[in-house]
Amino acid sequence: MEDIEAMSRAHATAIGAGFAREPAAPADLFERFHEYFTGVLAADPAAVRRVNVVTWWVIDGPHGGDWVVDFPRERDWVYRGVPVHWNLRLKFPATLVYQGVTGRAIWDDLVLSFRVRLARNPDRYNKEFWTWLCKL
Repeated sequence: MEDIEAMSRAHATAIGAGFAREPAAPADLFERFHEYFTGVLAADPAAVRRVNVVTWWVIDGPHGGDWVVDFPRERDWVYRGVPVHWNLRLKFPATLVYQGVTGRAIWDDLVLSFRVRLARNPDRYNKEFWTWLCKL
């Protein structure tokens, strides 16, 4: 543990500089999120039926908020707000969402960055959702 703490202190400046180089989320982040996920879902109706969960995206930082990708709906899958019933909550920094919706990073890498917090309701792994997201 002491070695890990020492490495953390030694690399703190470089890590901070890396975070500082990330592009800031723009004021139209929700519109980009909406357009991105609406587009990928409209292009793959089979995925909508297969995934079939309500995902609640809690976006931290400037231009963030509570957003929903609601697969069980027939259309209008993406909207603002906190869903009454949700299956998966994904808490992302706004800068990472911006990277995902602009194609600057793949969602699998963003989730694996350890800067994302997840909760399941019920506490069951949803293979269909993760397989779908990690292909984007």
